[in-house]
Amino acid sequence: MGNCSWGERFARKVRGKIRIDRESLGRSELRKRKSFEEVVKEVERLKKEPWDSFRNRHGDWGRDLVLWCARKHTGLTLRDLGEKIGGLNYTGVSMAIKRFESMAKQNRSLRKIMKALDAKCEM
Repeated sequence: MGNCSWGERFARKVRGKIRIDRESLGRSELRKRKSFEEVVKEVERLKKEPWDSFRNRHGDWGRDLVLWCARKHTGLTLRDLGEKIGGLNYTGVSMAIKRFESMAKQNRSLRKIMKALDAKCEM
């Protein structure tokens, strides 16, 4: 019986610490979030052209880079991202992000751009 109460006390103590750590992490993660607009501005800077000129351009990786970075750094859902870029459904957003990641694996200069953007968005 004595071991049970010790075990219960130990379990409560561990659960209490886990909850505190989780809450602390959540607050710091929220502080790091970027807005979708901030991500777009960074990609515009990297591409040296405005969002409206490459957003719907066939074969341009700029839109997919925005989606990849925004998914990672804004906390927006795939559905939210699709709405932000003009009505793409969440499956299309997911496919665009995967396509971009696959392209980046094959293209060294694109990987460098991706890393630069990722570092900038983590600030």
